[in-house]
Amino acid sequence: MEETDEHGGRTLIQSVVSGGDNTYDIYASSYYGSSILAADGLFLDLYNVKNLDTTREYWSQYYIDKSQIGKGLYTITGDLAVSATRFLFVTFFNKDLVKEYQINDPYKMVADGTWTYDTMLATVKSIYKDVNSDGERDENDFYGMGVNNYLGVDAYTSAFNIPTITINSDKQAEICLNYEKYADVVDKLYTLFWKTEGVLNKQDPDHLATLFSQNTLIFSQSWLYNCESYDMRDMASDYGIIPYPKYNEQQSEYYSFGHDQITIFAVPKTTSQADAAGAVLEVMSATSRSTVIDQYYEMALKGRYARDEESVQMLDMIRSNFLLDTGWIYCESTNLMSRMLRTLIEAKSKNFSSYYQKYRESFEASVKDLNNAFAGLDEEN
Repeated sequence: MEETDEHGGRTLIQSVVSGGDNTYDIYASSYYGSSILAADGLFLDLYNVKNLDTTREYWSQYYIDKSQIGKGLYTITGDLAVSATRFLFVTFFNKDLVKEYQINDPYKMVADGTWTYDTMLATVKSIYKDVNSDGERDENDFYGMGVNNYLGVDAYTSAFNIPTITINSDKQAEICLNYEKYADVVDKLYTLFWKTEGVLNKQDPDHLATLFSQNTLIFSQSWLYNCESYDMRDMASDYGIIPYPKYNEQQSEYYSFGHDQITIFAVPKTTSQADAAGAVLEVMSATSRSTVIDQYYEMALKGRYARDEESVQMLDMIRSNFLLDTGWIYCESTNLMSRMLRTLIEAKSKNFSSYYQKYRESFEASVKDLNNAFAGLDEEN
């Protein structure tokens, strides 16, 4: 076993496979960092790996549906990856401050289907105090909400259901962008992130968790694993957990986003022990379902970090309503198309039209190249 950072691991496995080295039998990394390697032909088709049953419940059939282009399957994830839960994005709220500011019960808003972008904005937009009276809006002040203008923007692509790429019935990737809706989302988030007095905008989601634990924010949007931090574990005020808001009340469900660092697994094509690798992955995933997932999700997350029964119910919904855009899986292979929202908001721009027109041809060409790459692998296999 060798542990590296994401970029080091990618460089290592590229070097190993291109050199015909059979040192490694299993490769594990984020789907952001690994899927481009699958398209480059570094991994075995998992459908041809003995002892690996990709139809079992501990493998994510949803991920398979969203990632398989052509006939072969080259990466997989499931209960072996606890990151699939830890890296979900959620909205935390301070229960004491919600009561103090006479804000409607967030749990009830979710249940009623009224926890939407408009409701969220109306709730937090005017809640701001210049605590130290220095005339500057900074983290030393008090806000209705804290947001993250980097990874936190990505979560809205799922929350508002604006995918960029899908897999069609022929197992081909194709662009599925709802242009008008995407442009409207850009406008909405530009307002939320850059034009709302009651919103603190920070790039580091972990730092938001610290500020939230200090009663600086009523609401905070971040990834779920922040509730494991010492700051939130020791937080004196009670907090609750709800999903990101819906785009509008007509949206049927609350959708959650899993960060692209969720771990996926592959078998390098140079391995001399493919059957053994398949057996190891199978046993580890099956065992993880009954041990690690149970201990983390049922015991730690629900039992220790969730502070009320309503949060437990919310966690079940958030986990069940994970929405994955194929564009995120193949982000690097498709000219970062799925990152458009983040790119624009981070740049303080709402000019989606000119941005998309500038890159549209390259997006279309990259998707075509991606399909061709997997078609070539189908021919090899």
